Amino acid sequence: MSPATQGWFAAHARVGLLLGLVVAFPLQLLLALGVGGAELDRGGRWHYAVLAVLAAAAPLLLSLALATLTALPQASALGRRLAILFDAALLSAWSVFHAGATAVRLLAGDYPSVAAYQMLLASPVQLLSEALDGYALVMALLLGGATVVFALSARGLAQGGMPRQLAALGKLWLLPAPLLLAASVAALWLPARTLRQGTAETSLVSALLDDDLLHPTQRDANTAAAAGGADSGLLRSAGARWSRLARHAGGPRPNFLLIVLESVPFDHLGYAGYGREVSPHIDALAAAGMRMERVWSVATQSNYAQMAILSSLHPRRRQHLDVYERLDYPRVLPHDVFQPLGYATATISSQTEAWQGMRRFQDTGTPTLFHDATDHPGPHIGSGLERKLPDHLTTDRVLSWLDSVTGQPFALYVNFQRTHFPYALPEGQDAPYQPADPDEDSFGFLSYPEALRETAVNRYDNALRYVDAQIGRITAALRQRRQLDNTLIVVTADHGELFHEHGHVTHGKSLHEREVRVPLLLHWPKRIAPGASTLGVSTLDIMPTVLELLGLPPHPAHQGASFAKLSRGGRRGRALYMTLQGLRYADAILCWPYKLVHESSHARFLLYDLERDPEEAHNLIGEQRAVGRLLGQRLLSQVKAQLGYHADPTLTAARFAPTLARCPKLP
Repeated sequence: MSPATQGWFAAHARVGLLLGLVVAFPLQLLLALGVGGAELDRGGRWHYAVLAVLAAAAPLLLSLALATLTALPQASALGRRLAILFDAALLSAWSVFHAGATAVRLLAGDYPSVAAYQMLLASPVQLLSEALDGYALVMALLLGGATVVFALSARGLAQGGMPRQLAALGKLWLLPAPLLLAASVAALWLPARTLRQGTAETSLVSALLDDDLLHPTQRDANTAAAAGGADSGLLRSAGARWSRLARHAGGPRPNFLLIVLESVPFDHLGYAGYGREVSPHIDALAAAGMRMERVWSVATQSNYAQMAILSSLHPRRRQHLDVYERLDYPRVLPHDVFQPLGYATATISSQTEAWQGMRRFQDTGTPTLFHDATDHPGPHIGSGLERKLPDHLTTDRVLSWLDSVTGQPFALYVNFQRTHFPYALPEGQDAPYQPADPDEDSFGFLSYPEALRETAVNRYDNALRYVDAQIGRITAALRQRRQLDNTLIVVTADHGELFHEHGHVTHGKSLHEREVRVPLLLHWPKRIAPGASTLGVSTLDIMPTVLELLGLPPHPAHQGASFAKLSRGGRRGRALYMTLQGLRYADAILCWPYKLVHESSHARFLLYDLERDPEEAHNLIGEQRAVGRLLGQRLLSQVKAQLGYHADPTLTAARFAPTLARCPKLP
């Protein structure tokens, strides 16, 4: 090997070792120390030690591989310049990728995924601002590391050595690589953040079931189908038959008002027992209507949960986050049901419906009024795709539209947003619960200190009280128009909200009860008697119930079922399904009283008996192995049916979505 080639390899070795020391080691150290709220919940310290070795060795191996690849071209002056640019670009790209993955890990509290990047990029103000405000040290290290990386790569390769200012560091290349890696491991072995309570018992080791749970055999699939597994949906021709029946159906034709609240837990309203008077107008509707007390959302992220309410379709369609770019399957939303029946239809929303592709999903070709935050001059809260309209301005638009509707019934979907983090009130609104002004540098959507919990709840309750006032304005307007008693009003929430329960805040983090259970009430004095029901239902069941109340047949596109049908015996063996695909990945099945959660992000199963353990404090996966196995097989069978249907264009063109499989017979 010529001296020039030896120098080429030596320069690459120095750069690779320094990248391991300057970039990989500090970032891995941040993870090990739990900076930014990163959770050490998959393997413990040894896991991070192994990652430290791999992370520190990766740039060295990559750099030497590049040296081998470009050793021949660098022999000429032009080839050397091109090789330097090529190698420096790839090494810098690796460093930026590594830094970005670490940022996702620190901010999201989970391992990087395509969906996590999509969620972060889709919400730059809400999420990336936390990196700038609450994680200044982390961002400084990332940006500084990227700068050093490029400088070391380009100058080090060009000069065959290190810049003079880094001469001391440059000498480290003389040390054996194993010694440097051993030092990294030793540093990371320092006492790290204590593992969360319960992590050990829910780890992959204790949660492992037999292979047939994770990889069901064909025999298992056949057995599951025979016992009530997922069936293929009806042929698309059934949709035309439904339309003919609906046009000739003689049921009542009340007005229809669907109000979806943002991030409201099932028990955080006055009628559900919450101690503060934050929802007097909702409570009044509840007192005169039917209160569903056991309702589970199908998802804990708005882009899935809201569209599932409107369409009665389970949102699990891809192995990755679905942003509604592929829409080759049938969707039947409220305006598709009501517009052909002679209704004036509208969607009026405080949020930007284009977020995560929701606007595309709602565009089914049926003419309807559509008005969201982007259609109003403001003032707005937030910016870009996170721009939201203050809810009182949305209410103004609702009342204006109701004034314009005369001589025909209306069907209206309203979405209110002020109870979304950071629960900020518009200027001039009353905020009786104090303190309600947290330090913005530490108050983030992804994490905030538990010491701020009381402040966060106060801030949230002020926002909920403000949203409730808007519902009061709408019901007062309907009463003034003498339409209240002839309007079917449905009030629900897309998902719940966490205030440090299970160590999480806000939403989109888990499928725990506080995040996945929601309120639901139906108000129509002419047809619905006041009362409460403990029937277990899903938000997928809302639109099928509305159809039955109007005397319309079940639509073959809907995967949910009417409450009335369920109360007549249809709930026997009923399974409720939930999913999460965003910053984390999880799927769940609920067969009362058991709920099984498969957290694929953490490669673990969680099994809870909700009747005996409503707070989900004790994971039964190691004790109730038979229950876990049966529920796991049914859950993965349903996920497989969903994925199979949406992966095959011939199926979506020929059939509606598959039915939701019933519960297996549990011991």
